[in-house]
Amino acid sequence: MLESAESIIATYPGNPGALAARPSYSRKTMRTMLSTHDSKEVRRGIDTLRKRIEKHFGEADDEQLSRGLVAFVCKECERSYERVLERLEKLVEEAYPRAEGEKDVVIDFTKADIQAGFRR
Repeated sequence: MLESAESIIATYPGNPGALAARPSYSRKTMRTMLSTHDSKEVRRGIDTLRKRIEKHFGEADDEQLSRGLVAFVCKECERSYERVLERLEKLVEEAYPRAEGEKDVVIDFTKADIQAGFRR
């Protein structure tokens, strides 16, 4: 959804509100989508990802190499999560600005939540 929303905004560079005018990207739709991705759900996803990384990269013959590889892959995944959050924050700021009489579009997780998930 993020990529397609960014694509639509790029199509109408002077009018980011054109995105919110589409029914599939309305303010209500975005609030609903973001409400399913709260900090608890993000942490759960990070935990699942970490387990997969450890299972896939953690079983090398050289234990030190495998620990280093797991740490490297986790760090890169953390950076990827942070970039997605930044893109999402930018999208919300541009396309769904605060408006009187309307509920705000709120992202229920932060960079600190992402960092905490990967530090476990």
